[in-house]
Amino acid sequence: MTIAGQNFIDVRELIKKYSVEELNRTADAYFQRHKTPDVIGKVLSKPFIIAEHTPRLILSFAHLMQGLQLAPDMTILDFGCGPGWASRCLTQLGYKVIACDVSEAALNLGRQGLELFPIQGPHHPQTFLLFDGRKFDLPDASVDRIFCLDAFHHVPNQQEVLREMARILKPGGIAGFSEPGPTHSRSPGSQEEMRNFTVIENDIILEEIWELARQVGFADLQVGFFTPSPHLLPPKVYEAHVNEGAPLPNLTQQSARQQMIGLRLFFLYRYLDCPHTSREAVGLHADIHVEAPTSPISPQTKFPLNVRIRNTGKALWLRSGPNQGAVHLSVKRQTGFWKKQLVEHGRFALPTTASGGCGPGEEVAFTVQVPGLPKGQHTLVFDLVSEMVCWFSDLGSPVARLSVRVG
Repeated sequence: MTIAGQNFIDVRELIKKYSVEELNRTADAYFQRHKTPDVIGKVLSKPFIIAEHTPRLILSFAHLMQGLQLAPDMTILDFGCGPGWASRCLTQLGYKVIACDVSEAALNLGRQGLELFPIQGPHHPQTFLLFDGRKFDLPDASVDRIFCLDAFHHVPNQQEVLREMARILKPGGIAGFSEPGPTHSRSPGSQEEMRNFTVIENDIILEEIWELARQVGFADLQVGFFTPSPHLLPPKVYEAHVNEGAPLPNLTQQSARQQMIGLRLFFLYRYLDCPHTSREAVGLHADIHVEAPTSPISPQTKFPLNVRIRNTGKALWLRSGPNQGAVHLSVKRQTGFWKKQLVEHGRFALPTTASGGCGPGEEVAFTVQVPGLPKGQHTLVFDLVSEMVCWFSDLGSPVARLSVRVG
């Protein structure tokens, strides 16, 4: 629902009326109101404050994570983090998080939240960055990803901020946004926020944003189809769609469109066709060939296998070692009553090529010494793993299988 009338606030006129610095102060004043313990506790419990808002926030977080193609140890700028619930989650997941906001009061709430509820397990220390609304105090090409959840529609100087985002993103970097739609400023809630707190509740018009982003160096924009709630169907209708390819009912399509009206999930890419490495779960694909043993294999005795692996993907495999993204060959054996369970039986380093790892189109050939097996028939499964990132087979890369008889 939108409103218009004598007291209607035109967001574009509001942007003209106030400077970036003045709007920074009103944003800070907005968070300075949160002082009493009960209010602070409520703010820090986000996204679990209002039940009807929680599913959309959690799904927005998940969709952003998926679209940003995150990999372990990446540096992520959480832009417009507010009290920092998303920053906290990203830090808990093992990323190097920079919680960034124009409000020092909001950042202090984030710091207070970390003190009250320390992050558990191994993680990188979260850092906090006060943004002046114009320039990030960060070096060029220092950030892997920018995470923006319900914050860009508060930005009055969109092109200036987009230029800064493009500056700090590394080659191959992505900025992801989950925002309201093109009529956001006209909703009753937005009008109330602008009237009472002098904050910007701008409309998100993708055509305008893409033109601004293109001018400052972004190479592409992609929009995600986002449905925050499921449309429930009778079992037979559901099965007909899933298993038989029947078209979705019109009601389902209309429901999805209706939910999309007020949401925009989009991603800006700093460069097209930027080389990927095995630090990302992108472009990892291989052909693995294993020669059958030519000599009898004695029980519980190591035996050699000749392996040839070709990089048929688009990513450079980083050299084997202890670091995140290092690629190794894994040998698993089938076990269990039905021989369906896989147990890792060995993990081996790959030789390096002229590229320093193994680049697209390159091939390595080497011999592995497989640990001994008990007497009997065994099936070995060969897969590649990018350490702390993913198994190649999870991305559709084929495994190699070899049947060996021991004894």
